[in-house]
Amino acid sequence: MGFGRNAVSEGMQSWSKLTFHIPADAPVKTFSTDELMLIPAEPLFVAPFEEGISTLDAAPWHGTIEYSPLLKRVFKNAEGSWSFYYKPDGKSHTFWDCYADITHDSASDGWMVTDGTWIAVYHALLYYLQGRRVLVDVPDGKGNIVTYKGRCWVSSYTTDEDGRIKATIGYSLAPPEDLNL
Repeated sequence: MGFGRNAVSEGMQSWSKLTFHIPADAPVKTFSTDELMLIPAEPLFVAPFEEGISTLDAAPWHGTIEYSPLLKRVFKNAEGSWSFYYKPDGKSHTFWDCYADITHDSASDGWMVTDGTWIAVYHALLYYLQGRRVLVDVPDGKGNIVTYKGRCWVSSYTTDEDGRIKATIGYSLAPPEDLNL
């Protein structure tokens, strides 16, 4: 069996992809990680938001006053990363892929990654994510999709000992508008 069939089991469908809307204020481009042949290496979730304490300087009282915890709650951005394995499908997706010799034997346990296809995916990720504010749809594991606004970027990619490419997308996301904590 190939890597893709082993990586995404029946129970993992609830966290199998992220969908990005670019730019965040008036989206004109939408793409998902499964379109780029990226398979999650771990469950997709957003790190818990850390509550910040809002204070008010009050000189006559020689100190600061804290707002009550339920009034005007402030949260710091959630920061973290998601890891994905790149799984080529053997098809040409960009004009420069036609120059790559893409070979993929679906019956074998191993699979081959050519520079042309990974470079195309990596270029797309950099082009659409780096330096832009985006909306990202993240599954919550319960069958719902939660949309966050913030920044995402490709923080790294590595190759493991089996030759599989693992890409890491970092994020800094603001809490959703209807945050009920």
